[in-house]
Amino acid sequence: MKWFIRISSLILIMLMMPILIIGENDNTQISCNQDVSAVSDYAYIVMKNDTGGWYYEITKQGKPFIIQKNIPAIQRKVAFQDSIQSLLVAKSVAKKLENGIFPPTITVTELQKLQINY
Repeated sequence: MKWFIRISSLILIMLMMPILIIGENDNTQISCNQDVSAVSDYAYIVMKNDTGGWYYEITKQGKPFIIQKNIPAIQRKVAFQDSIQSLLVAKSVAKKLENGIFPPTITVTELQKLQINY
């Protein structure tokens, strides 16, 4: 019986893990939870803006909490070049929030470690 519960839990986690990509046009969104192994108040959504750049939104209990339309920590207003870069920073911010770090500041050093291009 224990093996059934473990397999069921693993299947549930696997079903929750994929990134959901909605649409193939300018309104493309990528959504996923910060940590599927634990119940979290925070989730993130990565979206494409009207100029082709990417940004993220952090939600708290399903409600918008942070909308980051530009790469944080740099001196100019530049959107992320692709969904992966936006997703990496969104995940980092959500993790900080989940760990009680507020504000969840991102530094240039962190951007460099995440290999964010700007």
